[in-house]
Amino acid sequence: MSPAISTPSSEETTQGVPSQSPSRSCSISRPVVLRPKLRRKETRASAVTKFFIGLVVSTSFRFFVRLMRCLRPAHALYLARRLAPLQLLRKRRLRRANLKDFFGTDWPPHAEARWRAAHLDYLARLSADGPRHAFITPDEMKQEASLAGEQHLREALRNGRGVVLLSGHFGNWYVTPFLLAAHGYPVTIVFRSPSVRLRPSSLIMQLAARFNVRFAFIGEEAVAAIRTTLCANAILYVVGDAVVADHSSAWYPFGNASMRMNRGPMILARRYGATVLHARCELLPQEKSRVIVQPFLDEESNIRSLNPDELCRRWLGVLYHEVQERPDHWWLWSRQRLRGPAENGLADHDE
Repeated sequence: MSPAISTPSSEETTQGVPSQSPSRSCSISRPVVLRPKLRRKETRASAVTKFFIGLVVSTSFRFFVRLMRCLRPAHALYLARRLAPLQLLRKRRLRRANLKDFFGTDWPPHAEARWRAAHLDYLARLSADGPRHAFITPDEMKQEASLAGEQHLREALRNGRGVVLLSGHFGNWYVTPFLLAAHGYPVTIVFRSPSVRLRPSSLIMQLAARFNVRFAFIGEEAVAAIRTTLCANAILYVVGDAVVADHSSAWYPFGNASMRMNRGPMILARRYGATVLHARCELLPQEKSRVIVQPFLDEESNIRSLNPDELCRRWLGVLYHEVQERPDHWWLWSRQRLRGPAENGLADHDE
């Protein structure tokens, strides 16, 4: 896919990525404002409680990460498999409802047991790989993960208006932006503002600094960071199946069900003339991964000829086929609410 957006720039870097060419779109004075949903004013007691809960969670997480890092990969995976069932103790009703809504009549009663066993293996793999990736270097990342479809990325960057790279919570999706950064691509990750402000000494900020990856936190001048990224002909990485701004989300078909998705990435891509690509991260044996970059629009489709709602529907169609192929490798079964066929008559922009 190579949408006719702009004329390629004549100057290219050694990576084959063109330098940013002046664009009238980058000077637009009315950027998309991604404000977080307003909440009730917190009392001092609730703020203190929230702080201590965050402190306990972060301390426990750091202890677990360092413990798993001290173990050999096989031993870490063994421990992760023993602890994986703890992750499925909560939100069982939500998880079962999502599975039923997604598969509909194609979901027999005995299929849930098979899915649960496979999903536990997937969660264990995430728990074993994550601590190791928290301390990984760019060279180690390139040895552990492979990149396929890079030609689509280079072709899109030749347009000189940046790339919006959409991914789902599929496989170990978090590898994607850091693998691209390890290959020399400038990457900015759109991230929901954390409940506890991340310090430079936090593991994720140290990882980002090691890979020279930037974050655009929603509600913390993210609009300026997003505009700068696209105008600099860089990659804006967005996990598209997670709602990070409630006011710009809508419901779209997702198999037999519907799922909420933010229209913000598609609106930004159309506004700044960026190319939208899809990234899929697959888990391979022996702690390996593979990131596949591909277009999700056919060659005859121009991104500016389609409205944001249609773009969201088409991208969710691609994600649907991935989840249908490997339902055990989708992380959001217990975290993202799907809407069943009986509810699909509601307005798209409700809630």
